[in-house]
Parts: sequence; C-alpha cells; structure tokens
Amino acid sequence: MQDKIADGPDHYQGIRYQTAGAQMDTQSKYGMADYTYYGSSLGGADLSPFTVDEGSLIAGAGDSALGAMWEPQTLDATKVYHYRNDAGFFNEGVVVPEAVVSYTNNTTTDKKNHVLDELTLNFATHNIGFKSVWDNITMTATIPAGLTVDPKTMKAKLNDGSEVNVDVKSYNASTHKITYKLPKDLADNEWTTVSVDTKINSKASNKTLQPSMVSQGGKVLYNKASAQTDIPVELAPTVIDKTVRNESEKETEYQDTTQVHARDVLGFKLKFTVDEKSSTMKTTALLDEMDKKLELVKETGKKPIKVDYSDGTTEEFDSLGSMTLKQMEPGDSATITYKAKVMDTAIEGDILSNKVTTLSELPDTSTTASESEVSMETVKPKDSKVHFEYMTVQLEKLLMIQSLFRVKLVNTFQPEQLLKVILMEVRM
Repeated sequence: MQDKIADGPDHYQGIRYQTAGAQMDTQSKYGMADYTYYGSSLGGADLSPFTVDEGSLIAGAGDSALGAMWEPQTLDATKVYHYRNDAGFFNEGVVVPEAVVSYTNNTTTDKKNHVLDELTLNFATHNIGFKSVWDNITMTATIPAGLTVDPKTMKAKLNDGSEVNVDVKSYNASTHKITYKLPKDLADNEWTTVSVDTKINSKASNKTLQPSMVSQGGKVLYNKASAQTDIPVELAPTVIDKTVRNESEKETEYQDTTQVHARDVLGFKLKFTVDEKSSTMKTTALLDEMDKKLELVKETGKKPIKVDYSDGTTEEFDSLGSMTLKQMEPGDSATITYKAKVMDTAIEGDILSNKVTTLSELPDTSTTASESEVSMETVKPKDSKVHFEYMTVQLEKLLMIQSLFRVKLVNTFQPEQLLKVILMEVRM
C-alpha cells in the first residue's frame, strides 16, 4: 500500500485478523500513531499501534486488511475534492517504479504562493517493488517558465541520507528541463530525490504551475514512472516580463534565453504591466542588474534606453540604474528596450544572466514588487570560413586597400605599375 501520493490518506493502518476478533498489527512510518482500527471503524478501540520501516512485513499469513483515514474537511459545493488510496499486489522480483513531485514554499506566511516566493522543488524516484532492483535510471524533470531556477542549488539525496551535488549542466535553460542519471540503482523501498531551489516569477501570476518528472531505466517489465504537482499562484498587482534576442545572429523573436558569443549584440525587451484588477501605481522604480560580462550599447547623441507607454507617450534614459516610470493606471503597460554587447571576457560555457526587479508605490504608500530574469549561454564560435580573392589594382591604391581590409599584402609583383594582391576576408 502506498500513501505518499497526491490526495492520499493522512492516516492508515495494516490489520491482521485473529480468531478473537481484530487486532492492530502495525502502521507505516508515514502515518500517525493516534488512530487505531477495530472491526469496521477507525478509532475507538484501546489498542497500541506502533511504527515500522517502509517495506516491513505486516501480515505473514491469515486474513489481513488495510484502513485509511483523511482528516475532516468542510466541503464546498462549488469545488471538487479528490481522495485517493492505492494498493497493489505483485510477486517478488518485480520492479514497481514510482515518481513523486513535491515542493516547499520557503517564504510564504499565509500558506499561499505569491510572485517572488522562494520554493524548493523535489523530484523523487522510488522502487516500491518486492525483492527487486531498478537499474540504470535517468530522471527528467520539467520546470514551468513561471519558476526561475538556480542550477547551483541542485543536489541529489540518496537512500542512505547522503547528498551529492548535481552538475549545473544537467539543467537546460532553453527547455526548462533537468536531466540526471541516478548514481545508484534502487532496490525495493529505496529512494533518490533531486531537489532544486527556485523563485516564482511574474509569468506565474494568477496561474497554476505544474512541475513534472519522468524516471525511466532498465530492461525490466515496468521501468517508467511519471508524476506532477500543482502550484497555484496568487494574482500579482504588477508583472514584469524580460526577454532577449541575439541580434548578431539575426534573431527576430524575443525569448527567455538564447546562445551568445563574445562581441555579439543582444536586444532586450522588458514589458511592465499593471493588472486590470489592481490599483494606480504612482511610481515604479526599475533595477536592471546587468551581467558583468555585458555592456550597454550607446550611440552618439542618443539615450540608449527607450520606454514606450501604452498611452502612446515615450521616455528615454541614460542608465539602467536610474529608471523610474511615470504614474500608471490599472491595465496600463510600458515596454522598455535597449541593447547590450557581450564582452571579450565571456568564454564558452559561461551562463550570463540579466535580472530586473520593479518596486511600485500605491496611493496608500504601500509597495509591491515583481521580478523577471533571462539567461544566455556562451557557446563556441562557429567555424570560420576563409575566402581568398585575387585583385589587380594600381600602385597608389595599395595603402588604401591595406587600411581598409587590415590585412597583410602578399604575393605582389609590379609589372607596369600594377600589383596582384591577395585579399583575405573572414566570413563567420
């Protein structure tokens, strides 16, 4: 019997029937020891339940039964409630794969999830078989775009309680997936849990996020398990959404992430929106944290940052650290655009990040915040192709050619004041 499932029971018991009636024999460590079973009802009888480890034998012979109980709940006629209880029967030597997705909100004080709350996601892989081994397991977790992942916090907790770090490259920011091969096979009743710290971003406002996972491996009959969980997020008064595109690579669509090379020029777009159900925002300060390997692109005579408001007005700013938007009403929005260049210090494998945080003041002087972040992976430059071209030019143009193409002139000769020159053009 397995109760570590969504909508599963709060308490349960294993019962072995004896000649004189019914007697409580044992209880899972996942249950609580304050309910007992007698006859056909939970509670009431003065019996002493005790706990045992998962996988222990509770009924070796004779008749037995299982009891489950959920805490009392007041039902609302406008809502749907789910109750689930699983029990299975199988022979020894059979792998029974299981996956469990759960989360802990490390910030909330009202048991609800809000934008900017910090969550720890847990992706657990479990073998609930009997005298079996689940081998060669790979776990793939999909994390919604409404959660900003900190790959440096990924770790795996093994069945013996020890923890190992998970390589940051196991997380793909483009697909929002963690792919991890479990370091050990799982015998029956063993677990391995991969965890990662995340933060709820503005994309999650008023939505239900669904992180999911699939664990698969081995050549056994049953070798795959999947699971997901729901994370409902409260409506945020304001939302900021930041996206990026690589303009040097001729990208036309803004997205959450992209690949870059040193010296690439990137375009950034930020859209700030006041929700229609919110209040007037008297002012909004934007703090845009530029990665240290990015630099703002500036053009002579122009301010590099432009703001387009939904009412048709515009503003321009000189610095990312000095942006304060004008008063905005419910339903209003502002789009901020600028360009940045990847510096020569960026090398293959570097993950560049750019995060923006907003702080808005309401008419009652209270404040509300929102946040959005994009990431960029620095990749190996494309293979260069060298193109050679022969040109015949007059002697007096040599200096101009050398200056224009910045190449060394080779293989020259001078019949009748003409030179044959090899020009080299590097095409990326």
